[in-house]
Amino acid sequence: MCDERGDEREVFTQEFLGLWCAAMILKQIASTNNLFDASRYLAVKDSRHARWAGYLGAALFLLGIVIWFIPPMAAKVLWPELHAVFPTLKNPDEASFIAISQAVMPVGMMGLLVSGIFAATMSGMDSGLNKNAGIFIKNFYQPFLKPKATENQLLNVGRWATIALGSIVIYVAIRMAEFRGLGLFLMMQRVSILVGVPVTVPLLLGLLVKNTPPWSAWSTVLVGFFGSIVVSGFFTPEWGANLVGAAAPLDAASREYWIQGFQFFANVVLASAWFFATKLFWNRTAPQYKADIQTFFIRMNTPIDFEKEEGANAANDRQQESAVGWLALAYAAFVMLLALIPNSAVGRLAFVGCGALVALVGGILVYRSKNARTRSVRP
Repeated sequence: MCDERGDEREVFTQEFLGLWCAAMILKQIASTNNLFDASRYLAVKDSRHARWAGYLGAALFLLGIVIWFIPPMAAKVLWPELHAVFPTLKNPDEASFIAISQAVMPVGMMGLLVSGIFAATMSGMDSGLNKNAGIFIKNFYQPFLKPKATENQLLNVGRWATIALGSIVIYVAIRMAEFRGLGLFLMMQRVSILVGVPVTVPLLLGLLVKNTPPWSAWSTVLVGFFGSIVVSGFFTPEWGANLVGAAAPLDAASREYWIQGFQFFANVVLASAWFFATKLFWNRTAPQYKADIQTFFIRMNTPIDFEKEEGANAANDRQQESAVGWLALAYAAFVMLLALIPNSAVGRLAFVGCGALVALVGGILVYRSKNARTRSVRP
């Protein structure tokens, strides 16, 4: 019991852990609610669907806390030294999720997990590449290089832009894999705070704050980026420990909590202050730009009337529900068939339960599509 209490104190009472948790929560909120990630709300039928998309996203993120954080925490308790489990890995702590999955999942379910990881990665990658290519085409190539380009020309250039961006991502990933000092998780956290937060701040504030000049966004990114460098150089973990009277020397985890947490809040404060300060230059902005800003906020706050804007017969809800529903039922049948793999009774029930959950969603969608068809032909 003494050892267990000691491990508990080591994990949950480290310096700056609360600062890091608050920073990560706010970072996630900002990263999912900004102009860059607004596509999840724009790819819906109307304002009501957009609202429900937000509710669903919030609920799934709360569920994700249980799915993604509890297994690694359990792995830390079960295997304090994961290097013995994965001796060939440079950073065995990154395999904690795999370790706990191997321990509790029935035979064959690890394949489903890996398939889901690859599917989630690919879906995020292809949508990200297409989105970035579209931003390049519509905000740089067409306005500045070829204003009279046809849709077909823009499509072809967009394909080449997607290939170029994909090549850049692959090259950066290969170079990052060569770094020996930091693990993948820490590296991604550091990069997202150093670069991602300065980019996210103007994208979020741009939805809320009017009357800023056209250069406020990119200048905020630069201020936040260079502010990150200054903050990391002067406000060290030792400085933070002296500030709050924490015990010294700090261990590696406490140092990392300070670096990520303090840099996040410093980035947010510096970038936000600069963004609001640019409002002082609003009066020097061109009249056409002021009119564009006014039009943008009017359109953003105007509820969508789908039937009025697109026509009563333009909706394809029934077709989408039917296609996705039958696809889900096919996936569910495949998952349930995996219950035939030799396993314990609990292991077989795990496959049946996963398949039943997917079948439930698919069945509801198919049922709704058939009801909609019945209603549409009813006199």
